[in-house]
Amino acid sequence: VDDSTKPKMTDGRQHIGRKGIGFKSVFKASDMPTIHSGPWHFRFDANLTPDSAGDLKGIGLVVPHWVLPSSKLYPDWTTEIALPFKVGKDLSSYEKAALRRDVENLDGALLLNLPKLRLIEIEDGTLDPERPIRRSLSRHDIVTVAGEAPWRIVEIRDNEEVRQWLSLDRSITFLENFKEQIHITLSFPLPPRSCRTSREWLKKDLEPLPTYCYLPLRSFGWYVALHANFDVTASRHEIHSDKSWNVKIKEQLPSLFVQAFHIMKDHLFPSQKQFAEGLEPLSCTAPAAALLSEGDSKELRCVPPYFPFCFLPMPGALGRGESDFFRGLEAKLWKRFQNDRCVLAADGTWLEPSKVLRAPSAMHKVVPETLLKKHKGGMQ
Repeated sequence: VDDSTKPKMTDGRQHIGRKGIGFKSVFKASDMPTIHSGPWHFRFDANLTPDSAGDLKGIGLVVPHWVLPSSKLYPDWTTEIALPFKVGKDLSSYEKAALRRDVENLDGALLLNLPKLRLIEIEDGTLDPERPIRRSLSRHDIVTVAGEAPWRIVEIRDNEEVRQWLSLDRSITFLENFKEQIHITLSFPLPPRSCRTSREWLKKDLEPLPTYCYLPLRSFGWYVALHANFDVTASRHEIHSDKSWNVKIKEQLPSLFVQAFHIMKDHLFPSQKQFAEGLEPLSCTAPAAALLSEGDSKELRCVPPYFPFCFLPMPGALGRGESDFFRGLEAKLWKRFQNDRCVLAADGTWLEPSKVLRAPSAMHKVVPETLLKKHKGGMQ
């Protein structure tokens, strides 16, 4: 099945999944999933008796059965998957509560790493007629920049709530003459529209985000949405720490964070004049707004120059849970920034942290002198 239905792409990318194992989870909610995809139209029926299904049902196999193309609910769709609830098997109150909780906890960030999935709409009034479920998650790439260091601004809409993300990608060949490629995406959540000032955003505590291998694994302590085609355990809770493939991914992260900083500096930071005048960054239009499609009315605001550093993990923040795969990477990230021109000096130039003697006056509001005295060693 892996060879026949999941071919390798010409650039070395692979489809995820193995032998339909993940699809079997649909039988938890439905006895008769029906699939229409291109020229294929079929369904499974877990209610068939061994006599009607032949010996295959007796050994635990549920085989597909052809259905008519006219049974599609949405004829214009290329792919349609219908999962009717189990027939004649009422869900218990616990199952209903669990299902409702899963739907309500569905995170729009899921769409960041599934580029072909652009819209999820859920509407149900049967679980609790007094509290119907209505969720609409959508993704729109409002800025896309190709090239050797591709990046984009992604807008995720969850019902009426809108959140923007900066996502940057990196693809590298694992070994010379090796076809398969490593793919990494870092996504930074930009300040929500509810925050009108940088100080207001600073007061909000960042929460660790899940790490992704297309679908979420779990949180490892990152404040960014880190996605890569990791080699993960069967439970999808851990990353194999002894795999050279995963080690190669980890080695790319310090330079990828620095790359993200320079993208923000060039396209999301206020101009030196705006910063010198003490203008509120979240009230300024970001330079990247010039890359919006003509006629696009999307709002794209600046972020303060210290914005990227808020996402760098402090010592001991990574390696949560059973895995210590990322543990110790914090120091390497900060070390990489020590050698980069990433701090704005009072004269408007960007210098290495150790060479900055005086910061712009606007920075004094963010990093007061009393705090500097406690950490006079700088970025260590």
